[in-house]
Amino acid sequence: MGKVLFIEDELTANIPSVRKYFEPLLAGRNLLGQLDRLAGQSPVRNSDVVNVCNKASELDVVYKFPVALTKIVHRFRDYDLIIIDRDLSAYDYSAEAEKVKADLEAAGLSDPGQKTAEYRGREGDLLLLILLRLDPSYKDKIFLLAVRAAGIVQASPELETIIDLTHFSAGRILEKGADAEQAISAVIADLPAFTLQNVYREQCDILRSRFSDDEESVNQFIEVMALARDIDLKIDFLQKIRPLAEKLLVSLAQRIGDTRAPYWYRFHGKLSLQYKDFINSLDRIDKRYALSYNKNIRQCLFSLWQIPSDFATHTSGDRDAITIYTVNALANQLCDVILWFDQAMRNLENRQANK
Repeated sequence: MGKVLFIEDELTANIPSVRKYFEPLLAGRNLLGQLDRLAGQSPVRNSDVVNVCNKASELDVVYKFPVALTKIVHRFRDYDLIIIDRDLSAYDYSAEAEKVKADLEAAGLSDPGQKTAEYRGREGDLLLLILLRLDPSYKDKIFLLAVRAAGIVQASPELETIIDLTHFSAGRILEKGADAEQAISAVIADLPAFTLQNVYREQCDILRSRFSDDEESVNQFIEVMALARDIDLKIDFLQKIRPLAEKLLVSLAQRIGDTRAPYWYRFHGKLSLQYKDFINSLDRIDKRYALSYNKNIRQCLFSLWQIPSDFATHTSGDRDAITIYTVNALANQLCDVILWFDQAMRNLENRQANK
């Protein structure tokens, strides 16, 4: 399970939204009922909401800008998803100016006093920019919330610049209300898959692009990588990983287009790829088509075909011989094969385009 950082300075006014955002994390622990009771109380403090939400180990809720800044600058890697309210000025942090200055300097900003004044009322923008400065890959792990999302990009040169440079997506700036609640709750409901998609962003992007009419390919990959984390599910892992590796080989063989090659088998008028024969043919095919093939990929392909065949499809192998190290090795080999598959497809496309 991933971990979420939620930064919102007006928690007491947004308890219903907090409830909807994080229901999958709070349900079953009597925490939803505690939030409901808080919503009916008066007065209620931000700290009361924090105390309830943070009982869920996957959730870290913060309402003070200086505390949020410290977590962003020094501990952002603890989080798989970060949700930031754009305006964090309801909490008066003027007495903590030195702490804010120190963290801004730690983030590499040379003019912390100016930045603090410049971003008053849109502190969330500053947190976003700092985070992307520290690690640009976090662009896919952030939501920025705003009371009025429309037009804020055009009104902020910094946001407009990072979006123009594809360092962030305008689609991740959400207007507070039903749309934001729906988008965030959907991500939270499947947080493990969201986390894995970010860990293996490159592989997911390749599968999404290469199998654009088959979103199931990404889901297959995420399922395989999730299974790889539980040794008790090693046979399920082996049963799932081979079909995905085979899908890549079928797509590559189809792109090569030589249906008369011996690695194709015709049965009742339907072509079927003979995977072992195709792998054995790849050295020869590479000499003709320059597929960026190498001995490492050859070994990966044989492992992804042979080990699942011996230990899952058939019963010739002792399943106790499959350890977590075997599972991790196969998962990493699949990642390598996906990267190679994309390069091989691009090489073929370029060759065919230049004919």
